[in-house]
Amino acid sequence: MFIKLLFKILFIMIFAIFGIYRFIYHFNGSIAIVFLDVGQGDSILIKLPEGKQVLIDGGPDDSVLTELSLVNPYLLDNIDYVFVTHTDNDHFRGIYEVNRYYTVKNYFINLQEDLLSKKWRMVFSKVVSGQKFILDNVEFEVLWPPEDILAE
Repeated sequence: MFIKLLFKILFIMIFAIFGIYRFIYHFNGSIAIVFLDVGQGDSILIKLPEGKQVLIDGGPDDSVLTELSLVNPYLLDNIDYVFVTHTDNDHFRGIYEVNRYYTVKNYFINLQEDLLSKKWRMVFSKVVSGQKFILDNVEFEVLWPPEDILAE
């Protein structure tokens, strides 16, 4: 009987701690930028003040999944925005793996989005230099490439 009571108290305390952490994280207005260790490649996760998540590139393979699981509390399985800087394997291949295991709401790329949409079965929106996004009151600006380069 005492052990059951102890487990109930412990269970309640654990969930209370997680709830307090989530409350503090959600309302402190901070931005977390996490450079994910994906080996020979790039992947950056940005956690915005109101809880949205932005992933920039996905690295060369499925190692991005391990890294995301380490930084995402509560087994979160969604990413709000994915930006792909270019389609070299060291930046793009991991995005395919992210798409398999996460719900991604929006994909953005600076290339011919229709070709990738057919090949990868993901719907990409094209971005160009000067384009701005405001996400959770944080402004993002696309620096490259200019639209005239994409037309070539």
